[in-house]
Amino acid sequence: MSSEAELTKAIKVFFSYSHKDERYKDELLAHLSPLIRRGFIDSWDDRKTSAGDEWEKEILQHFDQADVILCLLSANFIHSDYCFNVEVQRARK
Repeated sequence: MSSEAELTKAIKVFFSYSHKDERYKDELLAHLSPLIRRGFIDSWDDRKTSAGDEWEKEILQHFDQADVILCLLSANFIHSDYCFNVEVQRARK
């Protein structure tokens, strides 16, 4: 018998946030952990890049493959040139 996760495709969620708000992203991930654990959500954020990676290329690749782009809006997010001018503008396309 198949598990629920095998019957449904995991939703790819990309987290866009200011690093100054990382604790809020981590808290949200803790709330979503049951869905992540069961394979319903496949989450990704820029902290999953590795040393030596072409970080912007990898970020934009995951961004473009995401089913959901979750922007953690805050004053820090709006203040961030990268979050606001790159990620928000790309999400609007």
